[in-house]
Amino acid sequence: RYGKWYTPPRTVQEAERNHYQRKNSVCRTKYYHGFLWQRPDDLLSQPIYDNNGLIVGLQSAIKGRLEGFDSNNNTIRIPSPKTMPPFMVGETIKKDVKLYTLTAYFKHPRLICNPGAQDAKEYKGLYIQMGNDPEKEYMEIPLKLEKLSKEWKKAECVAKMGTHYFMNLSKKLNCEELYPVFLTYTDGKLGAFGWMFQGKPPKNNKFGLDWYYLPPNLYAFTGLQKDYLPACMLNKNFQINGIHIWLRPPSEQLCKKRPIHTPQPCSKTTTTIVQIKIYPHTYYTGTANPPRAPSLTLIFILIISIGLL
Repeated sequence: RYGKWYTPPRTVQEAERNHYQRKNSVCRTKYYHGFLWQRPDDLLSQPIYDNNGLIVGLQSAIKGRLEGFDSNNNTIRIPSPKTMPPFMVGETIKKDVKLYTLTAYFKHPRLICNPGAQDAKEYKGLYIQMGNDPEKEYMEIPLKLEKLSKEWKKAECVAKMGTHYFMNLSKKLNCEELYPVFLTYTDGKLGAFGWMFQGKPPKNNKFGLDWYYLPPNLYAFTGLQKDYLPACMLNKNFQINGIHIWLRPPSEQLCKKRPIHTPQPCSKTTTTIVQIKIYPHTYYTGTANPPRAPSLTLIFILIISIGLL
């Protein structure tokens, strides 16, 4: 399924034209700040808009009945309490199913609902929500690598994705503590981030967007190498799911050394990358092929490029 195109609405007006529905009538809610819009049954890509009607964030959600593994390969519920936050308890939907959310903002959360911030620039940074009040409870991601804390461990560089960094990743990591946020940097600047978690979420929706999912033999696709992973992550039944969100164009995500993966054009591919690029004054959307992998089933990667830098 090569050649999938998808453009997210950059403004509220575009969201309305594309049949998105607004979920909240007030800007400050007990779950997030901003106006969240959603397509029917789409939990993966839920854009957030400010009082100016401009996209300022993205929320993804999973249902709270997923299963994963702990460090002893015992079955556990996902998300694990060890990953909350940044996983946050969300709303309860039909049949008493609880949602768990991951939320990112592209400018400071206190500006999103502030009516006095009419002239604020669209994109000022990257902030991960870490509590019910995002104006006070957030994690600011450094735009420069030199300011990144040592808790973020360097992994590998993947062509067109950048060098990956994972929180506290080591052979001693308990799998129930696998942090659901990862970052990538190129030339010392933040290039992308993404969500990552255990389990196998159901198919997302009818729009063709879905979580990528990788078994251990395909971890390298996200910059992970087996020589520094805990044994529990090498369990054949262990699986990583998530999305990859670009903040800079993929053409800028280069590897100085030989990357562990170099995407190559392929007329016969069973993988799909969905790219979403949002720039302040224009759009560009397209597709890119990941490397061939004989055992790789359909992978959908949601990518948002926002021209932060």
